Amino acid sequence: MRSTINTKIYVSLIKKLKYAIRNNYKAFTYIELLLALTITIIILTILPLIINSTKFFDYHLSTNSDIELELFARDLIADFSTSPSLDIENHSTSSSIFDSKGLCKYSYKNGKVIKTVNGKGNVTVLNQVTQFKVRKVTAHLIEVDIHLRDKGVMYHKQFYV
Repeated sequence: MRSTINTKIYVSLIKKLKYAIRNNYKAFTYIELLLALTITIIILTILPLIINSTKFFDYHLSTNSDIELELFARDLIADFSTSPSLDIENHSTSSSIFDSKGLCKYSYKNGKVIKTVNGKGNVTVLNQVTQFKVRKVTAHLIEVDIHLRDKGVMYHKQFYV
């Protein structure tokens, strides 16, 4: 009697399985599921690396100190390259560069480098300057040493005019 009950149960289970197999359900197979999970895991592991690599470019695109220093050097060289001689004044709080004709003057005051043309008008060429040293090497050559702070980073530039 017990065996007939077991066989009835097994027969009913087999009929249910046949019914499930006959109905063609549209669903993911196990292999498709593993493939989708693998692709998802690969994307999620690469994503933090991509974010970290873009932070480097974001920092360099948001700071303009390199460009400002290059433009300052270009202006300084363009203004003083034709001058026959240059004069330098160094004080404890300020430094100045003059050409002999008195046409152009660059001075450092209160953390700024200011350009004055013909004794009129002030143009701030550089901001956030921490140190501005000028030294005369020869009659026609001066050394300019600048320290600039931008977003907590110190930039140092040294060039000759």
